[in-house]
Amino acid sequence: MTENLPSRPVSNRGVLRAWLAEKLLRAHDQGRVAVTIARAGELYGPSVESVLAKGLFGAAVAGRPARWFGRLDLPLTPTYIEDFGRAMVTLGEHSEAFGRAWHVDWYRAGHSR
Repeated sequence: MTENLPSRPVSNRGVLRAWLAEKLLRAHDQGRVAVTIARAGELYGPSVESVLAKGLFGAAVAGRPARWFGRLDLPLTPTYIEDFGRAMVTLGEHSEAFGRAWHVDWYRAGHSR
């Protein structure tokens, strides 16, 4: 996914997120509120419960077999929760970021984690 692709949610939660984003960005365009939206891939890190965090990393750390759901040949962009937090702060501090959705991807940002 990139910022240039149309939103095509495939789940009820995704439909809700797309609707909320559209509503927020419309309110921004109308000058009612300053909005920027940060989106991330699969999150992992301390206190995160996700497929990566629990089924893969958590299992490996606990010495259990790692579990993965889905196709291993499809790309996935894992996002470390603390990197995502820093990105959200950065977006909030720069008014030129307002009025649109951003996909936080530390690979594109040149991160070396």
